[in-house]
Amino acid sequence: MSLSDVVTFLAIFVFFSGHASKQVGDFDSIYPSNVSLSDTRSPLTIALMMSFSGDYVTYNSLSGIQIALDLINENSSLLPGYRLQYKLTDSQCNETTALTMLFDAYLSPRLPIVGLVGSGCEAATIPTAKISQFYGLTQVSSDSSTPELEDRNAYKMFFQMLPNEALLPSVFKVLFNKFGWKKLYTIAEDSKLFTAVMDGTKKVLPPGITSSVYSTIQSSPNSLDSLISQGMLFNTDSRIIELAMYQPDALKAVCQAYHQKKYAPQYVLILRDWYGPQWWDPANAKGYNLSCTREQMEVALYGALAVALNTEILNSDEITVSGLSFNQYKEEYGKRAAKLGLDPNRDDPNYFDSFWAFALAINKTLQDLHRNQFFINATSNSFRNVAPPLFFTANNTVSNDVIMEQIFQHMSNTSFTGITGDISFNQNGIRRSYVIDIEQYRFNTTSNTLELEYIGQVLPNETLILFNGENTTSIFPYGIPSDGSAINVTHSIEIGLTSVMYILAPVGIAGAIACFAFIVIFRHKRQEEQPGSSVALCVNVSI
Repeated sequence: MSLSDVVTFLAIFVFFSGHASKQVGDFDSIYPSNVSLSDTRSPLTIALMMSFSGDYVTYNSLSGIQIALDLINENSSLLPGYRLQYKLTDSQCNETTALTMLFDAYLSPRLPIVGLVGSGCEAATIPTAKISQFYGLTQVSSDSSTPELEDRNAYKMFFQMLPNEALLPSVFKVLFNKFGWKKLYTIAEDSKLFTAVMDGTKKVLPPGITSSVYSTIQSSPNSLDSLISQGMLFNTDSRIIELAMYQPDALKAVCQAYHQKKYAPQYVLILRDWYGPQWWDPANAKGYNLSCTREQMEVALYGALAVALNTEILNSDEITVSGLSFNQYKEEYGKRAAKLGLDPNRDDPNYFDSFWAFALAINKTLQDLHRNQFFINATSNSFRNVAPPLFFTANNTVSNDVIMEQIFQHMSNTSFTGITGDISFNQNGIRRSYVIDIEQYRFNTTSNTLELEYIGQVLPNETLILFNGENTTSIFPYGIPSDGSAINVTHSIEIGLTSVMYILAPVGIAGAIACFAFIVIFRHKRQEEQPGSSVALCVNVSI
């Protein structure tokens, strides 16, 4: 079956299934939804695909997205005559579901789609990025970073707000140089997101450093459990252990680390830092059948490091294109998250900037069209090859393909200051600026809870920056853990003392021999009041 046949089949299936709902989870599928009757602007819809379940949950970022849309729609210089909105779908971090949701959004008779933000995780982003290009649909991901997506030939209209995960290995090089480690043991989930980093790490580590992987965890749900039951998960003498895996497997691996006592201060676990809030709490991990309590999980995580690629946050008080500084955004975000009952998510600022990137790209496309007296027919049954053009005038028409290409080109050339710093994309659609965050699990003495605390960053030039006076002692208060390498210890003493010992040693030996001879010769002629005292004296002389 050809790709076009698959697309047609799925399209027909979704069209007749009619399963689209007015709500996704606890949230309206359209935002803004309560539009005033006096607002006569035509809607332009971004398909927003997030994950409400699966390996990586992203729907907590809705707070930042809604703030972005409010600011965009309040800005009179943007999208004149139009209102930007999203249509929310749940990819469930699943390939089949993500494709179904994409076609559902594509075939919407009322809401012509002008772009796609998503799809929530690698498993959902890769297939949608392959398909969306066939309809000229520009796609921006706010949370995917797998190296595979940098292939412009395969993902022609895809953009990525996060930098490529293939850049992550430099953090291991920097940390190993800093702390003098020579051995790294990686347990990696069988996903290109992790295996590519694992391969890259082996290449960048300095000579003399051993990087090994006992077994890549296969995608079968029971494989990790099998390794744990056989006692093979931590089959290594290395004390520096990287857990390269999504949250579900990380839960089980950390629990097993507790049972096998593979934790600080003798060991260093290195995880990713993009799991959910309090992700280690069994109360938040129902269905995983963990054999650990919250306290035990915290024992295993205390002192562990967490790393992740991130965008470079600019000066917290600098005003961005949105009109907000990062600090102002954080304040607004806190209010909105509390209103919606959502937890913070590390990708929130990236989603915020993704919608601004679309707003600016569409706005420039509108300016191009208006110069030629074209406008958007946002109410037509559009965005299908057989549909009326998305843009038209009374006497002239412009095809959808041309318009969508313009949006893509403006996205390719975008350059603005966002909440996450300078935003521009390389020739493959990947975010240019980046840093690597380093965090550590520590106890908050005020709240008596385990928290991730930022301790530093690695810059693109492999410079390590430690924050707020952090140093080796504060990171490893019991001393830098050994990496498990065999240690050869050589004791040395002063040359002068050595000479004295060499001179006195023969004298002592001769004295001991004479002492023992005296005892033997006169043993019958002398009555000792304390038997054995002469022997003890001779022993002391020999020593």
